[in-house]
Amino acid sequence: MDKMILRSLYRGRPVPGGVSRKIVQALMEEPFWKEASLVLLYVPLKDEVDVSPLLDTGRHIALPFITAGGEMEFALYDGRLEKGRLGFMEPVTKEAVAPGPSALLVAPGLAFSRDAYRLGRGGGFYDRYLAGHDVRAIGLCPSDRLIDRLPIDDHDRPFDLVITD
Repeated sequence: MDKMILRSLYRGRPVPGGVSRKIVQALMEEPFWKEASLVLLYVPLKDEVDVSPLLDTGRHIALPFITAGGEMEFALYDGRLEKGRLGFMEPVTKEAVAPGPSALLVAPGLAFSRDAYRLGRGGGFYDRYLAGHDVRAIGLCPSDRLIDRLPIDDHDRPFDLVITD
């Protein structure tokens, strides 16, 4: 099935609170989470796993922002957010951090394949970020959005792990 069709199936479907809580709990039990010196997280939309409780866990958290050049970077979260260039909430302070090999990137997906490829919103931001940075990557999605196979393009990057409910 085509990526555009798949996006239309999953975009806008809210993730139930109980499902998000199960996924977040499973994430916190993962060794990658426990070992990470920096967690590259996200501010959730309604159709994404709600990771907002993780923002205040005392961990070093960085959140994505879109640069003037249209690339995604991460900046340390200091509790302040503002609406960014694409309408997503971003950190107010936009000083890109260098993640390092012990960093963990945690990303939402409209869906993931069983071999850990992500179906995002179509901008390619996470794929480009993963191509340029050596970080572990965990994807989060409800179990009903874990599908057997996604169409894969040359620029697509697999994640290390996908966590579902």
